Amino acid sequence: MIWRNRLSNTAAALAAISSTRRCVSSLPLPLSNHALESIQYRINACNRPPGNPENFVPFVIDGRKLGSVRTSFASELSTRWSNVFNLSDALTISKSIEPTRSARSQAIATPLATLRDEGKIDGWRDELLSVVDSFDEFDDPVLLIERAAMPHFGCRSYGVHMNGYIEGEDGEVESLWVGRRSLQKQTSPGMLDHLVAGGQPFGISPYDNMVKECQEEASIPVDIAAKVQCGGFVSYSYAKDNDHQIKQDTLFCYDLAVPRDFIPTPCDGEVQDFRLFSIEEVIEHFAKDHQDPFKPNCCLVIIDFLVRKNILTAGMRGYEKIVKTLRQ
Repeated sequence: MIWRNRLSNTAAALAAISSTRRCVSSLPLPLSNHALESIQYRINACNRPPGNPENFVPFVIDGRKLGSVRTSFASELSTRWSNVFNLSDALTISKSIEPTRSARSQAIATPLATLRDEGKIDGWRDELLSVVDSFDEFDDPVLLIERAAMPHFGCRSYGVHMNGYIEGEDGEVESLWVGRRSLQKQTSPGMLDHLVAGGQPFGISPYDNMVKECQEEASIPVDIAAKVQCGGFVSYSYAKDNDHQIKQDTLFCYDLAVPRDFIPTPCDGEVQDFRLFSIEEVIEHFAKDHQDPFKPNCCLVIIDFLVRKNILTAGMRGYEKIVKTLRQ
C-alpha cells in the first residue's frame, strides 16, 4: 500500500473514492466471522485489568477516589515529597496544601517535573488535564495534572477523535480518511490513526477543541470543521507497563462528512500523510496478525462509527458484546 504526502489533485482523490466499494447504511457489509472476531479482539486489546489489583492503592481527593496508583510509586511520592503526598490506605494530597485547584496543581508540579527529569515519566506534553470524577466537573476540577502523568495516577483522561469520511448521495459511507502518525510521535509512532484526534485539555470545550485540532492536524478550514457532529463516546481501562500504570480514557467520537473536493494536508508535524480507505480495508487492518494496525484506541472509535452507521448491526455474530464492550 503506497502512501503519499498528499494526493496530487482532486481528480486523484475522486478516483480513489470511486474505486472503493460502497457500504450502504441500509445494507450492511457481509462480514465474515473472522472479521467480526477481529473487531472484538481490537476492543478487548484496549481493556486489560491489572494482573494484581492489590498492587494499587486509591488516589483520593476530598474523600473521592479519582484514580489508582501503583503502591511502589505511591510510596516513592510520599517518601520523597512528604510535604505534598500522604500514604496510608490511599494516596492523598497533604492537608498542609491549601484545598484549591491552584494550590494542589502547583504543589505536585515540582515532584512530577523531577520524575520527568529522572526518566520516570516519559512522553511529557506540557499539557494540563483535569482530574475529575466525571466530565460534568471538567471545567471545575479538583486538580490539574500533566497529561503524561495521568496514567501514573490512574485518573481518567478525555480526548476527541474524528471519523472523517466521504458520504454518498444517499447518506452511505463510501470511504474513511486515515492518517499515518509521525515517526516522531511520543506514542504509537508510525501507526494508522484518525483523520484528526487529540487530548482534551482544561479550558476548552470538546467541540472547540475538535475544530481547533482539525485546523492544526489536517488543515481543515473552520467552515468545514464547524460541521463536525458528536456521535457519542467510547471508554476503556488498560493496565500498562507491567501493571505500573492504569490508563483510563473516555473519547468523544466526532463525525465529519468531508467534501469530495477537499484533500486534507498534514500541518503540525504529528501526521505523515493521509489516504482514503474503503470500509473493507479498515476492517482488514483490525485483524489480530495485521502488520499495519491502527493505533489501539482508534479502533474503538471506528467500531462505534460502524455501529452508528449500521455497517455493524443487530443479527451479526457478536454484535451485542461488541456494543456493550465499547464503554468500560
